[in-house]
Amino acid sequence: MSSVVAPSERLAVAELGCFPVCLQWAPSGAFVAIGGDDGDIRFVDGGGTIVAKFRAHEGGVTALAWHPRTGELATTGQDQKVRVWTQVGADGVTWVAQEVFAAARCAVEMLAWSNTQRWLAMVVGKQVMVAMAGGLTDLNQPFTTQELGALASAVTGLRFTPSGKTLGAAAFGGVTLLDPVGQRTVKQLAWKGSMLGLEFSPDGTIAACGCQDNSVHFWRIASGKDAQMSGYPVKPNRVSFSSDGRYLATNGDATICLWPFDKKGPEGRSPVVLEGHASAVVELAFAPMVNMLLSGDRDGTLALWAPPKLKTPAMMHRMPSKVAALGWGVDAGQKQLCWAAADQGGSLLLGHV
Repeated sequence: MSSVVAPSERLAVAELGCFPVCLQWAPSGAFVAIGGDDGDIRFVDGGGTIVAKFRAHEGGVTALAWHPRTGELATTGQDQKVRVWTQVGADGVTWVAQEVFAAARCAVEMLAWSNTQRWLAMVVGKQVMVAMAGGLTDLNQPFTTQELGALASAVTGLRFTPSGKTLGAAAFGGVTLLDPVGQRTVKQLAWKGSMLGLEFSPDGTIAACGCQDNSVHFWRIASGKDAQMSGYPVKPNRVSFSSDGRYLATNGDATICLWPFDKKGPEGRSPVVLEGHASAVVELAFAPMVNMLLSGDRDGTLALWAPPKLKTPAMMHRMPSKVAALGWGVDAGQKQLCWAAADQGGSLLLGHV
């Protein structure tokens, strides 16, 4: 790897030996879990050491998600099965699985945990489902899976609201808000286009999606009022709210747009534009707790930002190939933020701030 701007001495590198499909930091921040195209889950600590590796699925892993409170890891793969993994013992490397669902015809494509309940949402084509278990303390309670309904088209975004009680699913026609307990639709946030992904603001008042028509659409959930930001040269398929909810970051080309979501809202206002990438941004994510942003582009350049005052990268680093996945965590032991980014060739870069 060669640095575009001299990186911090706090960077660490690991070689995964697979195509990394997805990654997410464990709730403790002690390691990041990476799902590979070989069906394995790898746990990598902040120093770049692979501390555990196990076969999760036959065929590639397609999605993974940590429960933020129980420490359970949900995975799904090309074998069409959904498993929830629980650590056994104190060695940190032994994990056992409970199979909570097996699809009949097509793979499960997305996973999302509730922050406050032991509920795991999943998507099979157009169908939204949820596996539900009891309280957060008894992890021996089994899951029961139920259907919440089919959307008009394939689901492209799946998120629980910050309260953890309502599930949002994006597809053609907008966002559907679902009640897992009542198994009913709470509200339909309608729009005639096809959605790409879904994010909720930290206070749960706004839902935002990139769209196939080269725009970003958002709704104020209470009123159902909607608006859009248009004019992107390509489809903005990544959106991320800052931890305080004041900015929404979007990709769409080599620049990143930060739309203001303060009390005035973005209507009739221009975004803060972050310039530094030379090719199209393909991944981005705001950090928890502070307004720092991580982004990766098609050429493998990773950038760390501290917007909105600083509009140029605080750090840039060149990875060997296109950035495939990135994410933030909170290292509780070291009391610091940590991040990780993986490229298509299996190189993993880790750092902390």
